[in-house]
Amino acid sequence: MAAISLDPRLNLQATKKSNQHGVVLEEIEGLIRVHKDGHVERPPMIPSVPSTLALPPGVAAKDVVIDKFTNLF
Repeated sequence: MAAISLDPRLNLQATKKSNQHGVVLEEIEGLIRVHKDGHVERPPMIPSVPSTLALPPGVAAKDVVIDKFTNLF
């Protein structure tokens, strides 16, 4: 069973699209969206998925988040 968590401090809306930034001037579908007010949206390029291969005994690995706000790891 998978679990999804969302940091409420980021004030993100996970279920509905918000049009709070007005008219979209330019958009490359799935890559970038530029609004008239200057706001730029960049959705995550690579979804976070767990590895399906088992690690050899004695080996451990994990993602390390560098910047939680931008989800940089």
